[in-house]
Amino acid sequence: MLTGKSFRLKREILAIETIEESRDRRAIYVPVGAMITVESGPHPDDQRLVDVRWSDKNLVVFSEDLASRGEPIASRSSGTSCNA
Repeated sequence: MLTGKSFRLKREILAIETIEESRDRRAIYVPVGAMITVESGPHPDDQRLVDVRWSDKNLVVFSEDLASRGEPIASRSSGTSCNA
């Protein structure tokens, strides 16, 4: 499961944004270098989609895009500590 994992994009990806006021959806591109965090997913009814958070936006992206166009960012808690 990808929930809680963060990625830095090596290539831009296509995402779907839902406009809160109207519930309309629009396609946007998330740019190279963006850091996104998976909020949930993959979805039980469609294993290809995940909900992500980027720049104060909630988006839906393809999990394949994260795997092929993003690089995982190690969580701070999983890193090793350095004693001085």
